Amino acid sequence: QFFKTAKAAGKEVRPAVDPAQVEGVQRVLRRRFRTGDLRLECFPTYGATVEDLDVLMDNMVYYDGFAPDILVVDYADIVRPSGGGKDYRHQLDDVWKKLRGMAQRRNIAVVTASQAEKSTFNEDVSAIHVAEDIRKFAHVTAMWSLNQTESEARRGLMRLGQIGVREGKKTFDQAVLTQCLDIGKPLLDS
Repeated sequence: QFFKTAKAAGKEVRPAVDPAQVEGVQRVLRRRFRTGDLRLECFPTYGATVEDLDVLMDNMVYYDGFAPDILVVDYADIVRPSGGGKDYRHQLDDVWKKLRGMAQRRNIAVVTASQAEKSTFNEDVSAIHVAEDIRKFAHVTAMWSLNQTESEARRGLMRLGQIGVREGKKTFDQAVLTQCLDIGKPLLDS
């Protein structure tokens, strides 16, 4: 709503940004998130370890009285491993274990994403397709997949399916989601 775009000859044209307009957007965002239930912290790739995230959350509780119920990490495979010298696969396993440990200690949900193997480009993702290290699957309480054929992508459809669950009965049903990524809406309805 702040920055209008126009289409010219099939291309998106963005007008120059007015600094006064940027300040207004920043004011609105600061007001919306300062006392709200959402905190956004950004780190560059490999910019923080799980221990850094733990300290950050301790500081939020101590200084701001803000104790999150959910931590979303985008995504665990690019969290900097602590310690060194290990094979990448073992470092990755260590990150996933530490995120699970943090979830258990703090009694919060930790949500993250991972990739699947290239073989899933032409088939649905299952537990055997976890990229890099299958041990990731052992550290999660539940894992879901996002699947989409080319035809579904053209129609704005995505399928969400459960790959596995630690507690309870696994379901083989899928939810179909509608989306419109052209306008930045990954979920319109299900």
